[in-house]
Amino acid sequence: EEYHPTSSYSEDNDEDQQQRGEYQDSVTYETNLQIGRLAMKSSRDATAAVKAHELLRRLENPETVTYNGVLKALAKSNLPGSALQAQELLDEMEVLYEEQKHEQNLWYQRQGRSSSSDTTTSDDDDIDDANLPRITVKPNVRTYSTVMDAWSHGKDRESAERAESLLYRLEDLYKQTGDES
Repeated sequence: EEYHPTSSYSEDNDEDQQQRGEYQDSVTYETNLQIGRLAMKSSRDATAAVKAHELLRRLENPETVTYNGVLKALAKSNLPGSALQAQELLDEMEVLYEEQKHEQNLWYQRQGRSSSSDTTTSDDDDIDDANLPRITVKPNVRTYSTVMDAWSHGKDRESAERAESLLYRLEDLYKQTGDES
């Protein structure tokens, strides 16, 4: 499978997200494109994955698509330690997702709602969602698959066990949430 900078990790592509204003800003969008280009050449250029990772670190609020692009670059690079680096990024994404989800839940509580699905409000039926904290990082099937791919390049038993462990983690997440993304 060839990675394209405008490929999506869901049903939408980056250009659709940009048109709908889903990117935080044009810097994030342009950085995602740069990371996508680096991911495409990371199997030929050993420095591409390193550059992609550096670009990720420059962003104030990276998004899932940004992380996934860096993960793809790492998986294709076959650099020593790239699978562990990919695993660490996945772990970072999981922590960020939980933090962002917590912030969003706190916002809903302050609005008098228990969650986004709670239609009851305290005194105000027209709660302004403009200040709702966004969830911008959420590991998805592409995320886990890419990290498993990175581990699959290892020649030792531990790499295979780590890939298998991720598969089980993904299955458990699906059982817990029913979320197929």
